Amino acid sequence: MKKYVATKDDSIGGVLLENGKVLIAKKVNGRKVVEIIEQADDIIEKVLPIAKKIIAAIQDFLNSIFFRFPCVIVQDKKTYVFTMQPAPFKAIDRVFYMNELDRNDIIYLCEDERMVSAKASLRKTLKGLGYIG
Repeated sequence: MKKYVATKDDSIGGVLLENGKVLIAKKVNGRKVVEIIEQADDIIEKVLPIAKKIIAAIQDFLNSIFFRFPCVIVQDKKTYVFTMQPAPFKAIDRVFYMNELDRNDIIYLCEDERMVSAKASLRKTLKGLGYIG
């Protein structure tokens, strides 16, 4: 498994290789240049900060595609978190936003026998209010 590392010099980042070597990526005159150097403790500052940023960006991107609802809505300085309550055996499924502090405070509640229909109803409501484009 590759281990990505941040560097202290002007390079973009690096990958740890076998035998104590590091593959460094740099930009020189607008072109990406790859260089293999000996690993030195003063070059590697922290392990995996670049990978964490890349993973977070990928998660945000995939959530915007596959998870079509905002995770949090703030109204009147109150934070409401997206919540789903699937019910077993053809009972009523619920989709809504619940207050983070007061769990009894619920907004935009949509119910249906099928979760797909409840989500579609919530999506239509949020789209009408301008939360979803």
